[in-house]
Amino acid sequence: MKTTGKVLKWVLIVIAAVIVLGIVVFRFFGDSLIKREIVKGASSALKVQVELKSINLSVLGGSVGLKDLVVHNPQGYEIPNLLKLGEGKVKVKIGSLMSDKVNIDYIVLDNIEVSIEQKGFSTNLNDILKALPKSQEKAASEPGKKLYIKTLEINNVTVTAKLMPIPGKISAVTFKIAPIKMTDLGSDNKLDMATLSAKILAAIAQGVAQQGADFLPSDITGPIKSGLGKTGELLQGVGTRAGEAGKGAIETGRKVGEGIFGIFKKDANSK
Repeated sequence: MKTTGKVLKWVLIVIAAVIVLGIVVFRFFGDSLIKREIVKGASSALKVQVELKSINLSVLGGSVGLKDLVVHNPQGYEIPNLLKLGEGKVKVKIGSLMSDKVNIDYIVLDNIEVSIEQKGFSTNLNDILKALPKSQEKAASEPGKKLYIKTLEINNVTVTAKLMPIPGKISAVTFKIAPIKMTDLGSDNKLDMATLSAKILAAIAQGVAQQGADFLPSDITGPIKSGLGKTGELLQGVGTRAGEAGKGAIETGRKVGEGIFGIFKKDANSK
């Protein structure tokens, strides 16, 4: 009996050691694996370079923190980046990270800066929209883990639009779009990181087009709306949710627009 007890004790010690070792290894290597999947999926969908400077995985807490994600511009633009993410919070079921489908309770993306640059008859945002794949199956160049997300929120999005230079008028407009909320993403078992990246960008673009319509030139908002209309099944549902979430910001947009037009009037009266 004593021998059996000792064997059982050592078995339990070995199991505990393996578990602790697994947690330590996953803690140190899990960050880089998740970072690689995010960067690879986003770059594949958006067809531009994507960087993620900082990621912090809490194994015991089941959370992932993101900081300083940057979406670069296509070639030919003066501004280096289209989008900068201040921080992101992800609540994930840790066990699902090792399975074929990752279950996520929520994603919150906060403090986002969008820089729109107008060039000719297009913008950097519209150029990226035109490059998005037209179906979920074509979103990624390589098969990736499937995702299920209960809730995704996009908050505090500040948009700065650099306009074509016109003598006597302002060259840039800055405004905010309303929070965006999406739910039950990936229930069709088609969502991966590339598709998610495309959905997020499209939701932000929808907010820009809708809420910037009162004070941005139509040659900026028009192509963005057209680009969104050609995205096919990949972005079904995103526009509606983004539009509903954005209704609250329309009045704010009007006030900003009135201020901008007031500047135009002052310029005109001063001549």
